[in-house]
Amino acid sequence: MRSKRRLLTAMVDVVLAIVASGCGPRMSQEAAPFEKPVSADGDRIELTVVGNPCVEDVSTEVDEGPDEVVVTAYLHFQGNGCVDMGLEYDTVVELDSPLGERGLVDGACLTRESPHSACIDHEGGR
Repeated sequence: MRSKRRLLTAMVDVVLAIVASGCGPRMSQEAAPFEKPVSADGDRIELTVVGNPCVEDVSTEVDEGPDEVVVTAYLHFQGNGCVDMGLEYDTVVELDSPLGERGLVDGACLTRESPHSACIDHEGGR
């Protein structure tokens, strides 16, 4: 009985040490290209990004300029053992002013070393 209690106590200590050291599962993020075309209405843009079952949240970063708006979508996920299953995640971006004639640029496509198929625009855009 004593040896079982010691073993259980040792196991709890190990788990606590792992959690305290930050070696447990971590939330990470990755810039993800959004699917084209997007739905834009005034100062509201609806877009879709593709991820896997480990995605827990989608956030966006917006940089509005006079000629273009750069939107970067980020997938936030737990762990790294998920298979990419092509799950779609929808998100809405609220702009400070209407998109109007300004160009919409996918920020994830500006940072990727090997272009994702969603970053290829056959009409010459980004």
